[in-house]
Amino acid sequence: MLVKNDLMSILGLTFACLSATAVTAQELRVDSVAVDSVWNSDSTWNDNFNGVQHRQSRDCKISFIPNGEGTAMLFLALSVDSGRTWAPSAGSDTVSINNYAFYAPIAIGRKTAITARVLGGDRPNVAFRITARQNAPVIAGYPRTIVLGPTGALAPGSTVHAVFKIVCTGDTSANGYSAIAKVYWDTLGMGKKDSTGGATALTWAWTTKVPAGTTVTTRNVVVFAIDKNGLSSNPETLSVQFGLKRPIVMKDIPAGAFSMGEAGLAEPVHAVSVGAFAMQETPVTQEQYIAVTGTNPSFAIDDLTKPIENVSWYDAVLYCNALSKLNGLDTCYAYTVRGATDAVCNRSKKGYRLPTEAEWEYACRGGATTTYWWGNDTNGMGDRVVLSFQIGYTYALTQPVASKRANPYGLYDMMGNGWKWCNDWYDETYYTSSPSADPEGPATGNYRTLRGGVWIGSMFILGEFFKSGYRDRRSPTALTLSVGFVTVLTR
Repeated sequence: MLVKNDLMSILGLTFACLSATAVTAQELRVDSVAVDSVWNSDSTWNDNFNGVQHRQSRDCKISFIPNGEGTAMLFLALSVDSGRTWAPSAGSDTVSINNYAFYAPIAIGRKTAITARVLGGDRPNVAFRITARQNAPVIAGYPRTIVLGPTGALAPGSTVHAVFKIVCTGDTSANGYSAIAKVYWDTLGMGKKDSTGGATALTWAWTTKVPAGTTVTTRNVVVFAIDKNGLSSNPETLSVQFGLKRPIVMKDIPAGAFSMGEAGLAEPVHAVSVGAFAMQETPVTQEQYIAVTGTNPSFAIDDLTKPIENVSWYDAVLYCNALSKLNGLDTCYAYTVRGATDAVCNRSKKGYRLPTEAEWEYACRGGATTTYWWGNDTNGMGDRVVLSFQIGYTYALTQPVASKRANPYGLYDMMGNGWKWCNDWYDETYYTSSPSADPEGPATGNYRTLRGGVWIGSMFILGEFFKSGYRDRRSPTALTLSVGFVTVLTR
């Protein structure tokens, strides 16, 4: 191995090591920096100043050992004045890096080597410096708000339990992070701090009392993590919401018959009768979904009274089963695994389920025989349909539920504010061979049916989107920012 004096005499270069003490909280010490060998590379390049081609560059193999835990991102700084001033990265007219993995995370504590190509034998006083920099941990709430009380109002003063979870985003060693050593949970306003470590560090169970008062209230918890190198994450504020801002309310839908379908859109139009059932007055909201499942996969999370979206058909079915269990009811679906092939609905069970396509259209029409539940024209659409008119891409996709008028059955957002999953497999021929009483659609298929209209649309097809007979389809495993669901109960 060449020492500094040998290198200087052969190449006319000066080598500088990184300081033994960290420069910032994210910089790690690099030890054992050495130039192992230097050889002619005989490369060709253009001088940036006069366009003259040069040859006879030098390749320097540099080895080093970064200290600490996990992995780090490594960077090369270059000096052309014997280390008095440094450029943050190598200039293309002076040096190039053959080993591009040098910029990728490299395991700390292990000897690593790179090859730096110095362009030109007439460049004296060139020096290198290696910097090891590690990412501070990044954490996020899962979900950011915990909602308690899905089955009814919480009694003030009663004891409740909230389980907080955080996830580390991109915290793998391949991304330049160290392992989490400690997590601190601070319940604001209560003078209490709890520190946990090990495998349970990312979850904390909090026992507290329901606040007094009749309105929905929240309490905040601040959490932050520290890794094995002492780097701290930014604090994440999580909260507990005591009670639902919009409780789960079911509206009774009477038994009846109607003409299902729409000429020129969903054909054939055919006579169907349905038995009595109850349907939730709004699409399932994010706060309701969180209260039942403990998760919030939605995209537009600025308001928890917006509809849940970005859920598959299987996610919706599992929600129905979970809500049935919370209310002491039978589960209608005979499976518990996402994507299972035996996800068959037993409508004789008195639990929560997705509506059949016939039930959905019957409830949407609200007893009306017109094209839209409010009439045969689109004049009142802006007053009655939740639709987000946007130009270009936007994050404000859905709106809080029930922000427009309900239909004659007291149901909100039946048309607009996102598609809703139906229980049925999609049938192109629209039930031409199904029974006329309480049809459930085909026994098998590749897609599940969607109803209810999306939250955006071309001005030229708005009328199509919001006709009561309009339908669409998706794979039951699809996750879409415009698809949610509504629940029903068999009476």
